[in-house]
Amino acid sequence: MLGPDTIATAGHCLHNKSQGGWAKSIKVVPGKNGKSNPYSHTWEKTAHSVKGWTEHQDPNFDYGAIKVESKLGDRVGWLGYEWQAASLSGTKVTVQGYPGSKPGGTMWKDSGSILLTEPLSIRYTIDMSPGQSGGPVYKSNNNAVGIHAWEHWQGDKNNFIYNSGTRITQSAFDNISYWKCL
Repeated sequence: MLGPDTIATAGHCLHNKSQGGWAKSIKVVPGKNGKSNPYSHTWEKTAHSVKGWTEHQDPNFDYGAIKVESKLGDRVGWLGYEWQAASLSGTKVTVQGYPGSKPGGTMWKDSGSILLTEPLSIRYTIDMSPGQSGGPVYKSNNNAVGIHAWEHWQGDKNNFIYNSGTRITQSAFDNISYWKCL
């Protein structure tokens, strides 16, 4: 959550061109823990992404935002977000989400350092698995600097290389801020 009614996530969680485009509906269940939904849930009102993702599926633009029906963030809190022009390499971050490899509906996190900063993405070997896409990559000040999006393998699934997230650049920051104010 990035505000009372706004959630940042990976664009591929919202829009899949090969499956007809935008998700039909999105249910948001913050703090889910197995079968427990301590903060109830809310539904997506609108979803947003950029043409780099929706039209071209370019991993460098794999981000978006959801506006939800209720101000659930006022109850659960939210993270800040920031951008910086300088390299993020060496920055200690935490990545958090709901991995498909763990018991259903349980949130996990791991921490480490960003290994490589690219113009539109960041790379790390922090432990992640499918299902955690859209989770925040955030610093100890609770400001997100990226959105987790991809695992990278060389050849088969036995040769893991790194995980990556879409970097919050000035442009991504501006888009997210705009969507937050809608």
